Amino acid sequence: MRFILLLFILPLTIVAQNNLDKIKIKKEDYSLYFFQKGIKSDTITSQKNNLFVLKIGVSRRCNALIEVENGRLIPTNNDSIYQLSYMPHLNYRHFFKDSISSAEAYKTKNSSSKKPNISPCSIFKTEINGSNNTGQSKQINITIKNKSNDSLYLSNKFYYR
Repeated sequence: MRFILLLFILPLTIVAQNNLDKIKIKKEDYSLYFFQKGIKSDTITSQKNNLFVLKIGVSRRCNALIEVENGRLIPTNNDSIYQLSYMPHLNYRHFFKDSISSAEAYKTKNSSSKKPNISPCSIFKTEINGSNNTGQSKQINITIKNKSNDSLYLSNKFYYR
């Protein structure tokens, strides 16, 4: 009797353990990923470790404001990879802007033709945000925050060598 009971229970426990190992991650539209490509380090040089992956979900992208002290992000051929360039004593501000102007949006809205497939806030813009006169010229601070309520999404500190 015990042998028959063991034959029924053993397969059920194996199936239950296999289901516990699986983790499902729900794809969210408000996700934010910012990490260094290649070898991760807090020290940046002009030749190595200066490529970063930046992926912001559509719902966060329109409100995201990226501020960089002593540096700036430069877009590459890939829309999610940016090069961090050391710019001592300068602050830069980056944000995403709609790909069409409001006048073009009004024309496409009122025309009878099909609307073009436009992704919101898909153009990466860069502005100078003043100078940085602190004594920390070899330190690059990157903050990503929400423009509407000034809440902080992410903050990283790197050193230039």
